[in-house]
Amino acid sequence: MIFPIPRPAFLLAAIFLSTVRLSAQPNPATCYAWFKGDVGITSWAAVTGWTNQATSGANPSLHTLDRISGTPTGFAVVTPGGVKSVVRCDGADAVWGTSANFGSLTSNRTLVVFCRLTSTNNGFLFDGSTASGMTRAQIRSGSWQVGLQPSPIANGANADVNTLPATPGVWQTHVFSFERLTNSTRVTHTIAGGGAFTYTNAQTVGLGGLIVGRNVSASLGLPVDVAELLVFDRTLGSTEQEDVIAYLQTKWGTATDAPPPDMEVTLCSATQTNRTVPNFGLHHVLNVQVVTSGSGNPVALTNITFSLAGSTDAATDVKSVKLFFTGTTNTARAINQFSMHTGAMTGAISLAGNQVLQSGTNHFWIAIEPKRTAPWGHLLDAQLVSVGVTGTNGGTKLPAVSAPAGAFTLGNAPFYNLLRARGDNGSFEFRIPGLEVTTNGTLIATFDVRWDAINDLPANIDVACMRSTDMGNTWGPMITVLDFDKNVPGSSGNGVGDAAVVVDRQTGTIWVAALWSYGNRSIAGSQTGTATNRTGQYVLARSDDDGLTWSAPINITEQAKANTNWGCTFVGPGKGIQLRDGTLVFPSQHTLPGGGQGKVFFVYSMDHGNSWQVSPDVTTNASPTMNENEVVELNSGQILTTMRMSSGGGFRGWSTYTPASGLSNGNWSPLVFQLPEPICQGTILRYSSTLDGAPRDRLLFSNPSNSAPTGYAPRIRQTIYMSEDESATWPVSRQIEAQAGYSCLAALPDGTVGIFYEAPADYDMVFARFSLDWLTQADVDSDGDGMSDYYEGINGLNSGLNDDALDNDGDGRSNLQEFLVGTMANNAQSVFKITGAQRTNATLTVTWNSVPLRHYAVETSDSLSAPNWTVLAGAEELRAKSGQHNFNVPVGGGPGKFIRIRALGY
Repeated sequence: MIFPIPRPAFLLAAIFLSTVRLSAQPNPATCYAWFKGDVGITSWAAVTGWTNQATSGANPSLHTLDRISGTPTGFAVVTPGGVKSVVRCDGADAVWGTSANFGSLTSNRTLVVFCRLTSTNNGFLFDGSTASGMTRAQIRSGSWQVGLQPSPIANGANADVNTLPATPGVWQTHVFSFERLTNSTRVTHTIAGGGAFTYTNAQTVGLGGLIVGRNVSASLGLPVDVAELLVFDRTLGSTEQEDVIAYLQTKWGTATDAPPPDMEVTLCSATQTNRTVPNFGLHHVLNVQVVTSGSGNPVALTNITFSLAGSTDAATDVKSVKLFFTGTTNTARAINQFSMHTGAMTGAISLAGNQVLQSGTNHFWIAIEPKRTAPWGHLLDAQLVSVGVTGTNGGTKLPAVSAPAGAFTLGNAPFYNLLRARGDNGSFEFRIPGLEVTTNGTLIATFDVRWDAINDLPANIDVACMRSTDMGNTWGPMITVLDFDKNVPGSSGNGVGDAAVVVDRQTGTIWVAALWSYGNRSIAGSQTGTATNRTGQYVLARSDDDGLTWSAPINITEQAKANTNWGCTFVGPGKGIQLRDGTLVFPSQHTLPGGGQGKVFFVYSMDHGNSWQVSPDVTTNASPTMNENEVVELNSGQILTTMRMSSGGGFRGWSTYTPASGLSNGNWSPLVFQLPEPICQGTILRYSSTLDGAPRDRLLFSNPSNSAPTGYAPRIRQTIYMSEDESATWPVSRQIEAQAGYSCLAALPDGTVGIFYEAPADYDMVFARFSLDWLTQADVDSDGDGMSDYYEGINGLNSGLNDDALDNDGDGRSNLQEFLVGTMANNAQSVFKITGAQRTNATLTVTWNSVPLRHYAVETSDSLSAPNWTVLAGAEELRAKSGQHNFNVPVGGGPGKFIRIRALGY
């Protein structure tokens, strides 16, 4: 008997067959590249590469992702097929291959990714690894963006077109399809079970190389787990696409996190290098490495024991020791302090603390601060004794290497401190350095926080600062100075930047000036008028508590933009100055509407910032174009400005302003072109003046010392120049960095000089500190008479003859003695001696000739026949501020009968 199939059953079967697909693995020969988390990736271990599993092409092994940025790791998940590994990137990690190896796909292409977002942060899932092949997918503000970008590499930080919503914490299959059309590309983004989005992109670039976890410049990382990634050199038909999706979803399912093994310390060791460092600053002598396995139940380091064995004279030379932690990053930075030591510097030193360790190699840094009296040639060294840890197999761990080769030698060198690095505080980039010293001696470093990209305004940019109370050795947290709400519609990020900083030494107030761009109101977008929707705004912020907090923005556009027919009017980046009469001065610049014909001038206040006025322009001629100036006051009372020139033939522009009846009425000298520049900002500083009792008038200037006859040149050879004739000549110069950009100089309270500058690597920002001894190469002594060639040159001595014992100026001090105390050997009025002693009741005020910014000690003794000189309490390190210094010595029942002043040599 034959029974017909009931129609409902037939319909059910048809529906079943149309919705369920086989989950067979794709054919490796049909894929361009294929990366599986469960092949070649070890859970809980660092990823060292991701091997291609596809078999197409002449040499498929070249398609392997063999380059690593950051520390991507293997992460374990539970799947229908058991525990498998995936690649975890934490936002600072990437796995990638070059276009030379991975190749380039210039026609149709498809990338299929099974992944899970692990945070709501922005960042790139993938991108090309070359500027000519930026095919990419990223997250911005909660949305996926997929697209193409043309070269140059600066476009790598650009946004793309929004496609589909981003969903953190959920495993999803994404299909990114790029179909090459005649003069455009059809882009389709599909999320299995989450819809699809298609649009036409005007670009036709291909995929050149591949980077997973970051963008083309190995930045803008995305916190993401990637289980599997397939690359096809074609677009997929609907059936093939559904098959790949079915394969991935069947294999991985709704994967859950597998519990990690407990963490334990498997090794500790130490490394160090050889380096010459100055007898100031904070020097990371020993890198202590603590290696862990597992990540469950993290353990903590509670103690590090070490010695300063190998140092020449640690007991005398070392002021303090600090211990810093940088996680799994092998870059010394004085940010996260574990502990410090200021006691005896002999024997074993044990520092206690509590630092939870990370998976992998943890880096601790033993940093030594030497005393200024520590001699050149002495060694700073350290040896690791043990570390103490908690947890599984915890206790005291002995190092595999305790005394590695290497030591630091004290000498004539600068001190360097990495202050800002890409990714700090979640920012993409930092730029535009400013540096000042407050009336309390605090260093204030200002900078742009370029949150989303390196681009100039208009963009999401804030101005921030950091403070140092120990001469730049360590710095406090980032503090916002100026910030406008980026979420205001039509504001284009509502950014503010390109700041300059100045300190009012009469009131203690710190002022920061910057350009606020509401919408496209930066240089190119500014028009006539003063309204926020017409032109860039000249804004200030003030701090009256040493930089800890800052006022709301103060808008002075109507005062600074003296001619409303100008375009953008804004401050010259870096720093302002205060004149001897108390006037505050900000170097400034303006353009025509639309950004042309840049001119420079200055904005000033004679009432401590209550109101502001402007000077005339340096020149009213249409050419040359100039901008980004800084200023300094000359001994004559004139104001010298130096400016970036777009048409200066490869040289800086200089002009001097002579006030007439007031600062608003005066004349600028004709432009002078001197010192090479690559078209870049520079910074100038009054270091010393004979008006203040200094033996020499000294101006310092810094910029990249490179140029081209026309146009831009590479920003290399960051150089410090010194003039001793009020800028007429600059005979002394020395390179402080091989590659750098913008910079800002400041005279520090101890006589050293600070420079805050943009370093070459991704615009990191570095604080460096140097002495005049370094700048003038005080260790170069051709005739070996104890005096530097520079000193002999400026004093008319013979650097080829031993004339140290002579007294050329007849002041009773030998040439060598004058060199050692900082006075001049060719000027009898420049002599180190006690000039007065006045007793009032129980106090004797002792006065002596001093050199500003040099240091002295007051000592007493009961006898001259058998002297036993003792330093008076409070007089161990007196810093002179002028050409005369004094100290009140208690008398009557106090210390000895005889008093002397000792110059400390720095």
